[in-house]
Amino acid sequence: VRACVRACVRACLYLATLTLPLTQTQTLTLTLTQADPGFADGWYNLGNVLLGMGRFNEAEAPLRRALRVAPRHDKARLLWWWLLLLLLLLLRPCALRTEVP
Repeated sequence: VRACVRACVRACLYLATLTLPLTQTQTLTLTLTQADPGFADGWYNLGNVLLGMGRFNEAEAPLRRALRVAPRHDKARLLWWWLLLLLLLLLRPCALRTEVP
């Protein structure tokens, strides 16, 4: 039963990200993760929404939480690595401009 409920919630989260403003999707996702802290897709979605809002520093914690809850959550792992790369580039943009002698 729990798997069925989570599948429905996963579908609702997907629709919310497509149709609602990000702030409303964030509120919905926060409510879901508080109600079910073991729902890795909820944490992944929260991280994804925060990234979409440009809140990069805040996005890391929910992505880490998703991976703690479900270590094999491929989408959360990929997004977490993407976020780390993005933060590295934002913190060290001059590294990209270094010319090879």
